[in-house]
Amino acid sequence: MYATASRLDAPIEDELVLPVQYAALVHGDRQLAPEHRLLWAVLEDAVRCWQIHERRRTSRDRRLFGEVAEWFASDDDASPFRFIAICQLFGLEPSYLRAGLQRWSDRRRASGGKVVPFRLRRISGLRHTVTATGRSAR
Repeated sequence: MYATASRLDAPIEDELVLPVQYAALVHGDRQLAPEHRLLWAVLEDAVRCWQIHERRRTSRDRRLFGEVAEWFASDDDASPFRFIAICQLFGLEPSYLRAGLQRWSDRRRASGGKVVPFRLRRISGLRHTVTATGRSAR
């Protein structure tokens, strides 16, 4: 009888979690996948575009600001590059970001345009060096 027992009768086994996996759960995964880094860059660029083109008067600036304002206002999540989809991926509240941009714009108008746009510090790739040794160095 025991030899023919089904898998359902087997005791439940604990799943193993490696220390590296546990550390990533507790401290968060600081290394984003390349796809996630791309989507984060899309969001950063949209914020930068909002801040730079909001008050300018050329037709190009108005067009760019209109496009980014429409992107932020959209609730469509059909594409991974849409505002709502990016917010869902990173656990951000879309209405909070929209309200923050509006507050920034209001503060800029009240100060006569003296509010400085958000600055980004760009670091491409990983920080490592490659050195050649031996004959290949010559």
